[in-house]
Amino acid sequence: MLKKKKTLYKDMIPKEIEELIKKDAIAIVPIGAVEQHGFHLPMGTDTYQIEAAVYAAAEKVIEEIPVVVMPTLEYASCTSTRDFPGAITIRPQILISLLTDLLHDLDKKGVKNIVLVNGHGGNNYIYSAVYEAISGGVSAKIFISSYFAFIGKTIQEKEAAEDKNVGHACQVETSMIMYLRPDLIRYEKLQKGELFSHLASKYSFIRDTSKGVSFVPNRREHMKIGARGDSRKGTKKRGEELIKLNINGFIDLLHRIHNQK
Repeated sequence: MLKKKKTLYKDMIPKEIEELIKKDAIAIVPIGAVEQHGFHLPMGTDTYQIEAAVYAAAEKVIEEIPVVVMPTLEYASCTSTRDFPGAITIRPQILISLLTDLLHDLDKKGVKNIVLVNGHGGNNYIYSAVYEAISGGVSAKIFISSYFAFIGKTIQEKEAAEDKNVGHACQVETSMIMYLRPDLIRYEKLQKGELFSHLASKYSFIRDTSKGVSFVPNRREHMKIGARGDSRKGTKKRGEELIKLNINGFIDLLHRIHNQK
């Protein structure tokens, strides 16, 4: 069995962590979710996807770039899917406090570069936490990325060009889980998703784009499946392509951070 290189913070002893920090190691914080993804994908879909790319990227660069992957923050704000069985949502203010404290503690320990990698579209609280940390005196450089950052263009050219309804638990995410964890997919439940993001709600603000007024739809009123796109179009091959794009994207990002002046 091929021995993996040691890149996970939780696998290390204090001395190893101390030595990495002295080498100006880049700390990567994967941020996932426990969220419903249609009727066919596992609750940890967002977490599996982001961990796979981050872990692999760290393994590939560890010989030339000191890097450590922090334990994943798996809970998230899942407001639009919270009414589906199994979905866990945490109040944004709690998540902001948690992430802000983590950033402060990493900074206090001497970490100079921190990369927050988001795997869940609803984790907008990340930006607030970074602002809180910086205004609170954190001097470490903080970078925010996501798995969408490196696959967005190819999705627009392929899946979105064929079906404008791609999004949550669609053929894209289904493909990636087909590649990463095919044992967790309920193939008999693959189906065409629903369109829910453009619908207004009685709880929304007035929509008047001519006056620059927007609205925030209560998507829970319109979600029956909790999935968009068409998961039946997902393929393992496409999932492999997307995951490899993510891995290469993160490798490039780590090199750029490491070589910054």
